[in-house]
Amino acid sequence: MAKMSAIFTRGTITAQNLHYLDPSIALSSARPMGCSDLTPWIDPEMMVPSLVSDDRMGAIKELVDRLHVTDRVDDSLSFLQAVLGREDLQSTVVEAGVAFPHARSRSVRRMGASIGLSRAGINFGTATHPQDVHLVCLLAVPTYESENYLPFLAALSRSFAQPAIRSQLMSCSTPEAMFHHVTNANHHDGMPA
Repeated sequence: MAKMSAIFTRGTITAQNLHYLDPSIALSSARPMGCSDLTPWIDPEMMVPSLVSDDRMGAIKELVDRLHVTDRVDDSLSFLQAVLGREDLQSTVVEAGVAFPHARSRSVRRMGASIGLSRAGINFGTATHPQDVHLVCLLAVPTYESENYLPFLAALSRSFAQPAIRSQLMSCSTPEAMFHHVTNANHHDGMPA
């Protein structure tokens, strides 16, 4: 646990340490992202520029609903329970007000991410250790998916690690604008495409 805290307090998210977000991930699948195109896994319908909920469970439910509406998730209740169960094991808040709640589940049809913004902030921590989050990126991963999971998470992490991208996202008022900033961040982050 101390190693995980050290990794995330430094604010460095890499393919080598992403397995701390989900211990079931084998490091052998953590290879460099071969493609920075996120469009197979996100679309504007999965973006929420202003989360209504002011608590962790409500915010995650809003994002689960987006994944359900876009046919990424079959059984939204089952997936919500899986995400909340995973979040209860270990907080997925990584840095600068960003959280990556996620779960592998049989109710996920296709891998994807729903991204939501909260200008007021949402407490993803505990009463004794509050952690305000302004950007929530919910990842839905089918149980059979192992090849693209870490590269996808790494690409999103690279995007949200950039203060300019977080700032641009927080100024977005439409799902289309959010989608534009997320997808363009990965094409211009200095990483090979």
